[in-house]
Formats: sequence, C-alpha cells, structure tokens
Amino acid sequence: MDTLGGDRGGDGQFRRSSTRISRAPLIKHISNSRKFSIRRSSSSSASVEQIQTSETTEIPPPFVSSSSSPLSATLIGYNEDILLQILPYLPPKSLLRFQSVSKKWLSIISNPTFRRLHLRVNPTTATSAFILFRKIKNMAPELNFISSHEDYVNPMGNIVSNLNNLFENADILGLHSCNGLLCVKFCFNYDSIEFVVYNPTTNKYRLIPRLKKIVEERLLQTSVVNIAFDPLNPAQYTLVCVITDHFESEYRFIVYSSETGFWRESVKRLDIYTEKYYFDRGVLWNGGLHWATQWGSTVCFDIDHECVRSTMPNLPALYDDSSEVCYFGDSGGELYLISVSMPRKTVFNVFSLKMDYSKWDVKHRIDLTLLSIFYPLVVDEELDPNEFGFHILHYVVDKNRGNVMVVLSMHRKIFCYDINDLTVKELANIEPKEVSYRWMETSKYLRRDASKYMWREAYQHVETLAYI
Repeated sequence: MDTLGGDRGGDGQFRRSSTRISRAPLIKHISNSRKFSIRRSSSSSASVEQIQTSETTEIPPPFVSSSSSPLSATLIGYNEDILLQILPYLPPKSLLRFQSVSKKWLSIISNPTFRRLHLRVNPTTATSAFILFRKIKNMAPELNFISSHEDYVNPMGNIVSNLNNLFENADILGLHSCNGLLCVKFCFNYDSIEFVVYNPTTNKYRLIPRLKKIVEERLLQTSVVNIAFDPLNPAQYTLVCVITDHFESEYRFIVYSSETGFWRESVKRLDIYTEKYYFDRGVLWNGGLHWATQWGSTVCFDIDHECVRSTMPNLPALYDDSSEVCYFGDSGGELYLISVSMPRKTVFNVFSLKMDYSKWDVKHRIDLTLLSIFYPLVVDEELDPNEFGFHILHYVVDKNRGNVMVVLSMHRKIFCYDINDLTVKELANIEPKEVSYRWMETSKYLRRDASKYMWREAYQHVETLAYI
C-alpha cells in the first residue's frame, strides 16, 4: 500500500515563503515480507539465508457439544457479570469493534469505570506500527506511518488521515506521544497556537485551555509540548510545555494537569546556554520526563514535584567527543541512550540509566558492519559524507526471550533487525528524496537524504481506551 505524508501546508512561515516547498517522500510497504538470516560462512565474508516458513497444518474446528446453543450464547452475551470477567482481557481494537454487538455491550465498553478496569488489567497494547512526524526545511511537514504487519497498514492509514483532518484551517507544528496518547501542537489561521490531546485508538480529542494568560503568543511559537501518561494511573495525564525564552536566556517549564484543568509554571528554570536539548522528544520513565542532547547530556523533569532534577550522571568514558546520540528511549522498564562513534557509522554503544540515577551502565555494543555488506547503499557519500549509515527508530529488549530487536532506517528502506539471531525483515521502501536548505548558523547550504528517518521522528503506536 502506498502512503503519502500529510502535505497540507505547514506553518505560517512556510506558507508565506516564496521558497518552493516539496512534498514528502512516498512510503511503499512491502507485502508478504519474509525474514532473512545474515550469517558468516567459510566461503565468503557473509551470506544470506532466507528463512523458510513451515507449512501450517490446518486445525480442525473445535467440537461443539449439544449443550452449546444459540440460547446459551445469548445468555452469556447478556450476563454482565460474565462479560466483566472476559472483556477486560481483550485488546482495545477488538473492544471498539464489539461495541456494535448490542446496546448492552456498548454501554459496558463505553463506561468510564470499565475503561479504568481495562487499563488496570491491560494497561497498553503496544503495536508494531509507528507514527512518523517531521519538519524539514523546504519540505512540507510530514505526517506518515510505518507498520511491520500488513494488518495494521489500513488502520494506521486511517489514524493519519483522521489526525490530518481533525480541524480545518489548521496545520500541525509539533507532536509528542506517550503510552497511546498524543499531544499535538496546531496552528490555526497562521497565528493562533492551540494544544490538543488526541487518542488515535478511539479517535477522540480534547482541546487544552490556552496558555495566553501565562505566556505571550510570540513565545508560544518557540514552544514544544510533551505528554506524560501513566496507564497505571489512567485518571489523569500531564502536559509539560517547554518555552525557549531568549529574552530571559532561559528554558521555562509550564505544567498542565488534566485533573485540575489548569496550567502552572514551574519555579525552577534551565539556563538556555546549556546544550541544546531535544525537548520535542521527551521520554517518560521513573516518574519523570527525560530529554537528551546530541552530545549525550540528559535532563529530567520530575512530574510530581514539577521541577528539573538538579543533577544527572555523566555517560561512561566509552562515550567520547566523537560520539553522537542516535537513539533515546525506554524499553522493558529501562531508559536507554544509544550512541554512534565517528568515523565508524555502524558501531553503536547502548547505555542504561540506573533507577536511582547514580550512573549509566554499558549494556550492549551493536556492530552493524555485517549488515552493511548486504546493504552497500546505506550511505550516499556524495549527499552527506558525515551522515549515519543507519538510523535507529526503535529499540526493543525482550527480557523473557533474551533478545534485542531494532527498527532501522537507511537510504530508501526501513526494516527490523534481530541482533541475536541476525535476521532481517524489510518493512518498506522509501522513495528517493533529497532536500536542500540553508543552515542559519553557518549560512551554508546543506542537503539531507529525506528517504531516511531519525529516532526523533518516529513514535510507536500504542492502543489504549483511556479517556481524555
């Protein structure tokens, strides 16, 4: 299925500019994609083995006893006590579909008490799909998706379409995701900034009260908003708006609680002359929102106390001056930072932060050199000789199975890679796309390979029935 990113315009600066705005690249998902095993052999440096799927034996339908009848099924279907023992264990996608079974089922599933029960039993259902959002100069802001399963291609297409058409005369300027809820920054009629909390699973949204009483409109142009939603506490969510105040040379933090419905500014601020943090990509972990810089510094905003933590540990000596952050996220209850060292662009160091914030531990060292043999076009040297060969979009640690899987974006392709058994599954082909823009700090013209996505541009889709 071909999917085209949302090119509905962009922010006011793009619309008023005479610069030609190009559309987003086309993403074509690969149907019936199979896994390939990459392994070394004695005759060559590497080889590829396609994993053959065994023929599945058709399972006969279950034996239906005479006691099973439409009448007994009807009795069960209308017995609320029995339904409340079964329905909370079903995934959100199924429950939304089952709302149409009857008025009784609709009443149960749409009830806020049942939704809270479902979140306690089944907090979130992580999918193998990702929402893609990015803003590249001279290219229309792109809202798109990627899915590793064909079953999710059409639903994700609907989610992107719904979000793109949520409002008329409004452009998406920013997006953040946490455990299934999105916080979207909209610009209405080129000048009015609004924040919206959106649940893509239920297609419900809430317009958040405006910040004008606390922050001037001019400062809202530089703002980014992160959402913090803990499924174990589904009754509320928190928004943290980070304002870049160049006049005061500070980063300001303003907090919104869905429980109170009000914004409140944090007393503690951060010096703007520190390193530039990726404030648009906060990670909720251990009760706080965490952000990283390109060079490995991190900062944490404690949500309960509404303040910035005073200190954060430095990365180990393995992280040197030639290293850059290429991924920052959580998995399996741990917070990970992944770096890549120059000039090698295929060796990654994985660090994990201690729960008590005492230090970063070295967890893994991922060498994708073997993978680059089979994908020699991972870097277009003529386009950008300093560009990474691979971008890590997602990093998953399965502690039960003891394996690690990464979703990688490279030149014209996105795929999954299991670093333990060295298997590859290609997900999508990306249309070749090059974007040129002027870098303000040096006044030089740079070119970016727009067929590659970065970790800051991918958000895992999580299903949740949470009310907003």
